[in-house]
Amino acid sequence: MPVMLWFGTFCFIVSITCELLCAANANLAFHNHHSVTLATWFPETSANQHVTHDFMNMTNSEPYPGIGQLYVDDGKGLSISNVAHSIICMSKHIFTLSNILHVLHIKKPLLSVHKFYLENNGFF
Repeated sequence: MPVMLWFGTFCFIVSITCELLCAANANLAFHNHHSVTLATWFPETSANQHVTHDFMNMTNSEPYPGIGQLYVDDGKGLSISNVAHSIICMSKHIFTLSNILHVLHIKKPLLSVHKFYLENNGFF
């Protein structure tokens, strides 16, 4: 199965088995004392980006390079601190989340349903 692995700003596409990647991800989670799961996220059909306030929902992040803001329903603009990528393993499936926006003042982590569908080849 081809998987995107992010190292800083570089992305490598490698072929790896689900079991091997999930085992590596579990080992990393063990050392970080935290595991990223889909249960950590709230699916949102109107969101066009994945957004989290919790730095632990991200396995690879860098400072946000722009000055853009995330605008929420009430029109308020929230500053974006970091952008990240993450891999979530469930059962025998690997899910990727790319360009996650780290926004400190968002109340709960939002998973863009549309973006998740596109990033994971329409698999639910």
